[in-house]
Amino acid sequence: MLLILDWGFGMGYRIASWSLEDNDPDYGNLSYENLMPFGFETTFGCRFMFAPTFGAYAEVGIAKAIFQGGIALKF
Repeated sequence: MLLILDWGFGMGYRIASWSLEDNDPDYGNLSYENLMPFGFETTFGCRFMFAPTFGAYAEVGIAKAIFQGGIALKF
């Protein structure tokens, strides 16, 4: 079994906004626009290779998901 540690990061430009309209006078209308148009994410993880071409991986970090995992294939 082979253990491989890895670190990843990503940066980019993003555009995000949303709005909510409601008839309730106590609730009102809400809207939000992205204050900072730059995005950043970083992860730290490892791959466990059970065979030369098959394994599993797990990552944690500040990205689209806090935890990610799956299979790793090498061709």
